[in-house]
Amino acid sequence: MNLIFIVFFVMGINAQGGSNGQSIIDWDSARKLRWTDFKGKVDPNKFGSAMTSHKIEILPTNVLVDENNNIQNYEQMTVEAQFFTNKSWTTSNNNDILKHEQLHFDIAELYARKIRKRFEELKSDGVATFSKYQECYTIFWKECRKTQKQYDNETSHGQYKNVNQRWATNITNQLEELKGFE
Repeated sequence: MNLIFIVFFVMGINAQGGSNGQSIIDWDSARKLRWTDFKGKVDPNKFGSAMTSHKIEILPTNVLVDENNNIQNYEQMTVEAQFFTNKSWTTSNNNDILKHEQLHFDIAELYARKIRKRFEELKSDGVATFSKYQECYTIFWKECRKTQKQYDNETSHGQYKNVNQRWATNITNQLEELKGFE
């Protein structure tokens, strides 16, 4: 049997750039972002007073795929929402903006849970096909990016506190619904 070594660079796409040499914070319900986590250089070409760099990483980051497109040890596949301190920046210390940036990270975790749920469904059906997992990841990653943009648009990048609070309540409720996939 021929095995092909596949690295999930295609699937583990970073929201705001690469991850080489960066400090990474995995999403954790007990650990909220702090302004000291935003260590990146301010990008004057970006709108807003802060930017959260995150991605949903497929773990393990490399897998073996055979000649029939089947993943070896597919049962171990999962995803993790990650925050990149060296790519995230701020020009503010406003707590409302920090809450807004935290919610961006929470949205990434929400979609990580949706991916984990779908991965578990695929695993329970015995699906080991690389393209099925890749397709699942791609669909939810696109939805995550769309939701992130919608969140910024509707809250004017965190400026509309009442809209920001509605989003926070909605995302918190959805995270709770998918708590089993934390």
